[in-house]
Amino acid sequence: MAYINAKNNGWDIETDLNFEVMKVITTKNGGASNEKRITYKAAKGENVVIKGSEMIKGWEKVSGDIWEKEIDDSYFENTNLFKEEVKGYWFFPEGKNYHTGLVYLNGVWMKEAQDKKELDELNKETPLWFVKNDDKKIVVFAQFPDVNPNDEVVEINTKKTLFHTQELGINFITINGFEFKHAATS
Repeated sequence: MAYINAKNNGWDIETDLNFEVMKVITTKNGGASNEKRITYKAAKGENVVIKGSEMIKGWEKVSGDIWEKEIDDSYFENTNLFKEEVKGYWFFPEGKNYHTGLVYLNGVWMKEAQDKKELDELNKETPLWFVKNDDKKIVVFAQFPDVNPNDEVVEINTKKTLFHTQELGINFITINGFEFKHAATS
């Protein structure tokens, strides 16, 4: 259960939770100055994780260690991250295409293959995944060496951002003690 604690004319928002949150945090208020900041802070000794991924079950075995999962576009909050490519002045793809969405096996990101044929050569150190897109859905193909993905924690990115302000110009915000993970590459 979360609670709000107003201190020193600033607003410290603390949480007494120890769990993972799979929701984007949007704030509409900032602090009044550097001395009167809004602080989002985990309660002492607690672990708060804000994630941009969702667990996926219902994988179907294709062959060997290759599995597939069909996912409808409506599963994603705003945009299907597996239909967006990573772009930016800072990104050097060396002629390859990578999507903003990722696949995680037990919290560790898997590497995106450039075509489905790459999945035929098993990579046990860094398992591979590949996405096939159509108009209303995607099909994710992935290597799960020696495991059944339905018995493991398999997640995909569903959110572009994990914390943002409602509008530009909101300042003097401090975040302390939260772990942010699995946001889509932007």
